[in-house]
Amino acid sequence: MGTIIKIAKTIVKTADRITMHATNGDICLNAAKSVNFSSKDKIEFGNYNPPELENTDKLLVTKVEGPDTIALGKKQDFKATRFSRPVADPRELEKVKWAYQLDDEKIVKLDTPGGIIGKTVVKKIDTPNSWKKHKTLKVYAYIESPSEKVSVECKIKEALIHVTTSKGRFLFSLKPNSMYEAQTITAKELYNKGIQWFCPYADNYLKLVEQDNALHKFSELKHFSWD
Repeated sequence: MGTIIKIAKTIVKTADRITMHATNGDICLNAAKSVNFSSKDKIEFGNYNPPELENTDKLLVTKVEGPDTIALGKKQDFKATRFSRPVADPRELEKVKWAYQLDDEKIVKLDTPGGIIGKTVVKKIDTPNSWKKHKTLKVYAYIESPSEKVSVECKIKEALIHVTTSKGRFLFSLKPNSMYEAQTITAKELYNKGIQWFCPYADNYLKLVEQDNALHKFSELKHFSWD
C-alpha cells in the first residue's frame, strides 16, 4: 500500500465504467478553477457503501504457454507460468488442472496433473495422428474452470510418420503416402517394412521431413546421409 501521484498537463480516462474507492479515508478533488460533474442521465450523491473486495488470496492461473505449431504423434510441452499471486509453497501448484480443445469442438478435461518445476507447471500432452483432420489445438491451464483468457492455441501441422527408438526416443519423421499412413513406429519396424528415405527412385521411398538435430550423436542408432 502506498501513494499514487500523477502529474501531467492533461490526464484523460475513458472506460465503460470507472469506480474509485477510498476504503479508509477521503477522496479529495482539488482544482485551481473548477470541478465539473456531468452525466448523460443523472448525478447521484448517497451514503457510503463499502465495496466488495476480491479475495486476493485466491490462486488462479493467469498465463499458459506452448508452441505455435505442433507435429502430431509426439508429446508436446505446455506450461502454466503465471499466477494471480506469488506462490509461497510449490505444493499449491498441485491444484492446476489441464484441458484441451480441437478446433471448435467440446473442451476435454485431462485427468492427470502436470509436473512442478520450480514455480512452473509443465504438462506433456499426447497428440495422436488421429487428430490429423483438425487444424488447431487449444490448451487450457486452470484451477476452477477453463477460460479462453488463459489458454494457448497451436496450429496442427501435417500428420507424419514419426520414427522412434524402441524406448520411444524421437529420431526422425517421414512423409506418409497411400501405402503407409501417418503413425509412430520404431526404427526396427521401419527396416522390417523395407522403407527407405535416401533415394527417391528406389522402392518403398518416403521423404524425410524432419529429424532430431542431435541425431548424429545418438548411441541408439547410426544414421548416415549422403554427406
